[in-house]
Amino acid sequence: MNGKVLGSIAAVVVVAAAAAGYFFFGAEKKVMLGDIELYVFVQSTTTPELAVIDVAHEELVTRLRLAAVPDEMVVAKEPKRVIYANRASKTVHIYDIATQADDAAITLPFSPDNMVMSPDSFMIAVTDTETGQFATIDIEATLDAAHNQGTGTALFTESDLTDKRLGFILEQTFYRPSKVVFSDDSVFVFIADSLTGILNTIDTASGAVLDPIQLSLHVNAVDDPDGDELSALTRTPDGLYGLVTQNTDGFVSIINMRSWAENMVLRVGRGASRAYGTADGIYMMVGNDLDKTMTVLKTDPWEVSATLPAVAGVTSISTGFFEKLAYVVSNPENRVAVINLETLTNDAYIDLPGGPGVGIADADGKKLYVPLHDSNSLAVIDIYNKRVHKIIPNVTEAPWGVAMASTNNYCH
Repeated sequence: MNGKVLGSIAAVVVVAAAAAGYFFFGAEKKVMLGDIELYVFVQSTTTPELAVIDVAHEELVTRLRLAAVPDEMVVAKEPKRVIYANRASKTVHIYDIATQADDAAITLPFSPDNMVMSPDSFMIAVTDTETGQFATIDIEATLDAAHNQGTGTALFTESDLTDKRLGFILEQTFYRPSKVVFSDDSVFVFIADSLTGILNTIDTASGAVLDPIQLSLHVNAVDDPDGDELSALTRTPDGLYGLVTQNTDGFVSIINMRSWAENMVLRVGRGASRAYGTADGIYMMVGNDLDKTMTVLKTDPWEVSATLPAVAGVTSISTGFFEKLAYVVSNPENRVAVINLETLTNDAYIDLPGGPGVGIADADGKKLYVPLHDSNSLAVIDIYNKRVHKIIPNVTEAPWGVAMASTNNYCH
């Protein structure tokens, strides 16, 4: 067989392979992933994929193809799964990075536009802000049911939540339930209602709606059509207190979780965002968007320690370096304010080459990972040295959220 014939055969093979969507010699290989705690997961807001970043080498390992765009995402340390939700398909997916496939997909009767995970990582709560609907999903029970069905992705309907005891869907609806959080022991779920100024309380075992906690903070529906005036409840690490902020006027309600009642109200700053806490529980922090400040609250006794220059448009507040530094991330300003919690001073501003989404600190409090939404990249910030350590390019399309199995962030 001469060279021309061999060349023609090779050309035909290449064309056929191209038509099939890949080349046999250049096909993308499946990357085998290790323990889920070794990675940072970056959520795309437009593409059905999940970027996986190796935290040791600070590099993109792979992009995992998903069944749907991950509009919402959390990572369960146990049972080592990524859970993501898609609004358009009304589905919640439990994804295994070991097999790189969904274990299960649950179809809900509403679009899940808000999802939170319980502190013990065994349960998730999902809500639809438009319709006010609420549901919970037991991750372990769903995985067991999926295993009993055999290989492939197990598909569950809303009736399966009750019939197979995988969770529950409440008949009662709530006003704009975007502010949802679990109690520290995962026994209760709280939903802030800014129209009535209450915390609705749901028993996660029975689905019973219990007596609400009345707050002195609320506004009328005309002034708050989106239901955003009250933040989600942020607990202190010991679970003794919870904080709910009121946005426009800048107040914080301090709730005693033992007496199930509001203890006091403190003034912070205008445009107050939700409260964030240090992992040691000494301080709670509130970014004030309209004032471009951050208020530091001392927890024992409760008092305002300082209100410091910061940023507007806060997406997240993370702490690190033995809880001595707080990083306040601003999307509209493309930068991060660094607050020294020892001296109660603004130590620095770090400029970012893009609009940041929600940042997250690693378990050691040494690195802060911030997705840059408009540049498809991920910024790695050295917390101790207060600088951008590395920009990882081409991570995923329009990234916004990041998640890790273990983190220094304490936000619920």
